[in-house]
Amino acid sequence: MALFEIRDLKVVFGEETILRDISFDIRKGEVVTIMGESGCGKSVLVKTLVGLVKPNEGSIRFGGDPVHDLEERGWTDVRQRIGMLFQEGALFDSMTVYDNIAYALHERGETPESEIAALVSESLLSVSLPGIEHMYPRDLSGGMQKRVALARAVVMRPEVVIYDEPTEGLDPINVTRVNRLMLRLRDRLGITSIIVTHNMQSAFRISDRLILIGEGQVLYEGTPAGFEEVAGDPRLGPFLESSRVTLR
Repeated sequence: MALFEIRDLKVVFGEETILRDISFDIRKGEVVTIMGESGCGKSVLVKTLVGLVKPNEGSIRFGGDPVHDLEERGWTDVRQRIGMLFQEGALFDSMTVYDNIAYALHERGETPESEIAALVSESLLSVSLPGIEHMYPRDLSGGMQKRVALARAVVMRPEVVIYDEPTEGLDPINVTRVNRLMLRLRDRLGITSIIVTHNMQSAFRISDRLILIGEGQVLYEGTPAGFEEVAGDPRLGPFLESSRVTLR
């Protein structure tokens, strides 16, 4: 069953067409990686999925319901079903790990503190960082900060998590650790994962499907294995050169 259904999406900024004729599905439980050169429209596409950018044409359905024409108030409930891991982690330096992870739960104001504490503890355990609630982001390594940010993204038990460059700036050991965590969260919690990344080795290793964006269009949609078969397509040349990805 499709969680997201995107049809004929078009986004225009001023006189520049950023996205055009974008159509694809994202099914429940999938790990889907959106990739492409810088400036190709990846970030704009992801922003349309969470209502930060409104498409000029086309439709987006989430969980079977149309969301492309929702006003800001209508997105409140939808966004509670979507977690977001930002590229820089975006943790609040002045808050403890506990308060960072609990922030959205406190803002919602419907959950008793005892239940919040249990959810924070469980989320930290899910990213293999138990018992660090009292620490501050400054006390953590870059890899640990990424994992705390991931714990914050899943504490609301979202149906889908969007990862913006989740392994950017990490050493190979932490890249592997974060990749394994994303797969573990999918397996344990049934979370659908949408990943935006320049790390093509990671993308090919963990993705069920790849969506390659170029010049505002979908140049490829399919499995990593299928991508190897079309790598000779001249439209993919600039992307392959810029990413330096090794297919074999």
